Amino acid sequence: SGTDYAATSGTLAWTDGDATDKTLTVSIMNDSDHEVDETFRIILENPTGGATLGSPDSATVTITDDDSNAPIVLNMLKNPDFEEGHVNWSEYSREGYELISEEPLYTFNGNWMAILGGSTRRSYLYQDVKIPSDAMSASLDFWFNIVSEESPNGAYDIMKLEVRRPSDNVLLLKLDKLSNLDVTGGWAQSRAYDLMPFRGQDIRLRFKAKNGPSNTTAFYLDDLAVTVSRKINLESPNGGETIAAGSIYDIQFRTVSEVSSVKIKYTLNNGRTWKTITAGVTGTSYPWDVPVPARTKTKCKIKVIGYDAAGHKVGKDDSDETFTIVR
Repeated sequence: SGTDYAATSGTLAWTDGDATDKTLTVSIMNDSDHEVDETFRIILENPTGGATLGSPDSATVTITDDDSNAPIVLNMLKNPDFEEGHVNWSEYSREGYELISEEPLYTFNGNWMAILGGSTRRSYLYQDVKIPSDAMSASLDFWFNIVSEESPNGAYDIMKLEVRRPSDNVLLLKLDKLSNLDVTGGWAQSRAYDLMPFRGQDIRLRFKAKNGPSNTTAFYLDDLAVTVSRKINLESPNGGETIAAGSIYDIQFRTVSEVSSVKIKYTLNNGRTWKTITAGVTGTSYPWDVPVPARTKTKCKIKVIGYDAAGHKVGKDDSDETFTIVR
């Protein structure tokens, strides 16, 4: 509220025998920022005068994005706020403690966060992510809170931010180093770290903490984002779906106005070979006549390729993970 819509409250009143509709107006604030579709709720409550509330007593309103010229902005991290617990993250502590924990009283947002350092002398947390080859921008940022018992006379407890190669864990870039000298006094947002040098690559984002032998420092992390902007994005099927062979499946994608048409391909073998479904698609969806393979296929993907009005390729996207076509 205050950015996307005007916070509104009021009273709807009916006299005896009055059955007419009553209206409450919520003003939407338009801007030029590209955002995902956003929602807010309207709730009916506190009936008086003998009235009762039926069902439903609330409604969800969706504010749709109308800035088609702006890039599509995505967070490439999975489970970036830890609200699914340990899913998609790898963690280690020398003492065997879990770094991702449910701490609703101390998080920046939600119920879960990650804690490095603290009671453990050595700990690290990482996730592998791919920076799309057609990314127009790519950066890392996160929220952090540093609490320390250490002396301010030196950097005794340290958390390093690193980019590593997933295949062999080789260090590619040292992004930053935070220590007990950077005590925040509450949650703070990091600066944005540029990841464009890794466009088209798979990278490992690792947070590694090392505490000295005496007083401790805890490095709290929450709401991480690898923010990427691009011109086309496949939304469905994007991995994990089970689709019936011979059915009609609605392929969904988003594009910017520069994309005049889309070619769609599919693979049944995780990208070793691709077949064209159709070309020249306009709009944001296509009803796919799902093929009927000889047996169930578990390594299927979709690819969407965007072209401008001159026929030049301006972006592409594949399913993030494989899906299944059931025979």
